[in-house]
Amino acid sequence: MTTFSQIIEGLVLGLLSILVSVQWCAARIEPLTYLPPDLQGYFDTCHSTGNFTTYPGEIPFWASMQLFVCRFVQHRQLSSEETRFVYNTIGSSLSPLYGGQRRVKRQASTPPRIRKEVRAMTIPERVQYFNALNRLKHDRRLRPNIYDVLSSFHEGDLIALAHFGPAFPGWHRLYLWLFESFLRLYNPRVTIPYWASHLDNDMDDSRQSVIFSDAFFGPGVGPPTSGPFRSWQTANPNTVFTRAIGNGGLYTYDGIQRILIRTRNRDILIPTAQADSNFEMQHGAAHVYVGGSMNNLNEATRDPIFFSHHCFVDQIWERFRFGQRVAGVPTQSDYPWDPNDPRFRPGHNPDGMMGFFPAGELNIDFTQRTGYSDLFFSLVQYEPVPSCPRCGDSPYLWCNRRLNPARCVSRTTAEMRTSNRDLVDNMPGLLPTGSGTVAGRKKRQVTQPTDQVCSKLPFIDDYDVNTMSNNLPNSWAYVPVKVVTKRPVNFHGFQKYSLYGVQNNNNGLKNVFVTPGNYAGYSTCNKRMSEAGKVKIVAYGLNHYAYSQEYVITDNRLGISESSGVIQVKMPAGTTMSDVMVAAFDECGRVCRPYCKQGTSMTHNGDEGFSGGIRVSAQSPTQYSSSYGDALLGMWNIPSQNSCPSIDLSQVPLSFFCDYTDAWLWDSVNQSPRGVSRGSVPQKIHVRQGSGRQKLRQRPPHGIRPNLRHVLPPSVPGPHTVYSRRRTSRSLIQ
Repeated sequence: MTTFSQIIEGLVLGLLSILVSVQWCAARIEPLTYLPPDLQGYFDTCHSTGNFTTYPGEIPFWASMQLFVCRFVQHRQLSSEETRFVYNTIGSSLSPLYGGQRRVKRQASTPPRIRKEVRAMTIPERVQYFNALNRLKHDRRLRPNIYDVLSSFHEGDLIALAHFGPAFPGWHRLYLWLFESFLRLYNPRVTIPYWASHLDNDMDDSRQSVIFSDAFFGPGVGPPTSGPFRSWQTANPNTVFTRAIGNGGLYTYDGIQRILIRTRNRDILIPTAQADSNFEMQHGAAHVYVGGSMNNLNEATRDPIFFSHHCFVDQIWERFRFGQRVAGVPTQSDYPWDPNDPRFRPGHNPDGMMGFFPAGELNIDFTQRTGYSDLFFSLVQYEPVPSCPRCGDSPYLWCNRRLNPARCVSRTTAEMRTSNRDLVDNMPGLLPTGSGTVAGRKKRQVTQPTDQVCSKLPFIDDYDVNTMSNNLPNSWAYVPVKVVTKRPVNFHGFQKYSLYGVQNNNNGLKNVFVTPGNYAGYSTCNKRMSEAGKVKIVAYGLNHYAYSQEYVITDNRLGISESSGVIQVKMPAGTTMSDVMVAAFDECGRVCRPYCKQGTSMTHNGDEGFSGGIRVSAQSPTQYSSSYGDALLGMWNIPSQNSCPSIDLSQVPLSFFCDYTDAWLWDSVNQSPRGVSRGSVPQKIHVRQGSGRQKLRQRPPHGIRPNLRHVLPPSVPGPHTVYSRRRTSRSLIQ
């Protein structure tokens, strides 16, 4: 006879078995057969303007992902009272740009705003600019402060109006004008200085540039613990903007020249740009280079260096427009737009609104064509980029005659401390951080110097980069990854062990190891490449707002190198699954081919067109962990006490192969099924279970064949995931 205690014991054991089963099952990773239609469209547009031989693969990936994830951020709309405050405060500055009957002429006595390169400014001019920024940051007439409100103009839906199309330079031109108009409330002589980053690109190590000293924009790694912006808070009061310089590229002299020789905007702007003169792609490399907050367009404006970077973008475009006038091209009407070309996004319609102010609130008709107005020729003027031999008489620049042509190059912080320490460590008159005014007599602020003349930068940036999501307990799943690299084609620092040029009739598929390839990389990657390399792995949420990045170390001396690491993705919960886009890039921004294990066979999906989209769900088998340590330990197998540890590849669901071949990775093999309109954000997924080779519940588009260019041998795929045709809302999933 069953006793009551036996019944309770049975129930407890049953409950425990269910809990164990749920824990064991909550760990499945599988590839997405199709990317979201919008994202695939962005990749296709990038491919139509270039490929991996024309620019580093990291840049089109970054640009496409930035445009896609902006849908998860709610743009902060100005209230009626706030809009009127803006109008009443800087209405006189905006009046020259009003359209229609409200247009008024600029007063002839009003001089144009003169913008300089930041290193060509005098110390008092630079201090005045930094003080205006600090006062803007602490002005509470708008909540939380005016700086943050203006920063919110560059987030959410407004990203789509400002980027990835012909409105890119004009939209940012007007944005700079609005931002600068507020700065001039505190000092009417202040203008935004431009950061000519190609002056840093020509350095032996641009990370040592004086730009990232306390005399300019503060530290280049981590949060701003010193300098004029230390401890600035972003929209989240618990965080400050961060940087991680050196992981991308900067403007180059040659790249700028390729833009300036063009005479039509269609040749430099997405979606019709020429591959070697893509203005927006070149600009994106600097966002990646600064890293941290600048690496996320929704947060980039939190870092004040954003405005100086885009001021240089505007300066280049102004030089381009000068060339147009010389060539007889009408600058104001040269807005590239073709409504019959699906690559042109509706938000970039020249008659569409820029989105700064609520529609109809003030009857300010700032359309996308406003940014192309010839009125800016008289409103803003730029001093030339400092040039040899005098370099604008700046102590922070020197003339490098070894370059062809000879041009100015930034000095390092260490050089400045050796020659004149006061030029980098003393900022007389700089407002104390955290205040908007200086009480009483202005004091000379002395920054804390360091006794380390040759400052060291971390090889791997050890700080939190999960900037797109709340870091709540158990919010991240940790996925083991493997990275296989062949020796970088441009690594010449170690002559031994190279496989390039080794020919053998028995190589077969291994010929990929001896074929150099022609991938384009950042211009400075040769300078910073060493025997120990690093590969950056990134993960973006596709149905939620999250981002993470991690690095693995490689051995550039060897012909073939294998490394392992862990990448974080959003932890699925119950029936809520996480769709994620993963990618890997070497130090030069060259993309590595992704592979994903599939089904119970745990073999890698190499020949099914996998482009990096994965789904993390609460199904077996175990493929991720709830902590970094568990994920790392779970990769290793020690069958007995006397056994040598080895990596258990069955526990590694993601792999990357840095093969440096030239094939585009995000092509139409992964496009959405016919019938899914671009502009939707499909979330519904069909998964068909079973064993052996599975069939898609919905066939790929007619004429699309499996991609057979992958090097790894074909594998037996398991369940496929397919984006359905159902349109769903764009809610933020946390």
